[in-house]
Amino acid sequence: LEKYINAIGGKAKIAGITDYVMELSGNIPNGPAIITLISKKAPNKSLQEIKVMGNVMQKVVVDGTKAFMSARGQETEMKDGDLKQAIAKAYLFYELNPQKAGLKTTLAGTEKVDGMECTKVEFDIENAKWTEFYDNATGLKIRTIETVKAPTGEMQTTIDYTDYKETDGVKFPGTVKQNMGQFQLELKMNSVKINKGIDDKLIQK
Repeated sequence: LEKYINAIGGKAKIAGITDYVMELSGNIPNGPAIITLISKKAPNKSLQEIKVMGNVMQKVVVDGTKAFMSARGQETEMKDGDLKQAIAKAYLFYELNPQKAGLKTTLAGTEKVDGMECTKVEFDIENAKWTEFYDNATGLKIRTIETVKAPTGEMQTTIDYTDYKETDGVKFPGTVKQNMGQFQLELKMNSVKINKGIDDKLIQK
């Protein structure tokens, strides 16, 4: 994890970030354009909005103590492990200090991903688990595997990160590919804005 932090900019640089807003866009396979906005504010507040044709289709809000998901007019408040996981992931860079985010980390060996030898790290908080893969050569995170709850039951999602780009001395993935089981969604980063000041009122349900 320390190697990853160094690879994306270094501990001092990362610790100096108080907020960021990332915009990504792509197309649903055989469907319309999609825009994802991810806003994070220290220490552990976040807002993620997924927009299709200008309309917000899904919204996830974490205010540091509570978390809510809304989609298609239905709002759900997260509880138990789901809540703790959402709060942990809301930290700007939870890899910087996973213990502070309440995460247990386990070194889970090595595995090749697209021909690259990677170190696997398992993250666990109240039985909510996911696995990150870090390229041994560069230190960069290149894959996340997680089991998520869906209306049809549990499903495994794989997210790949490539084409890292630097903004204000910090590297963010330029391309994010998410395997949703039935289809793969590829998003390209349009912009990252760092330390521009996010109003707390924006990060609420």
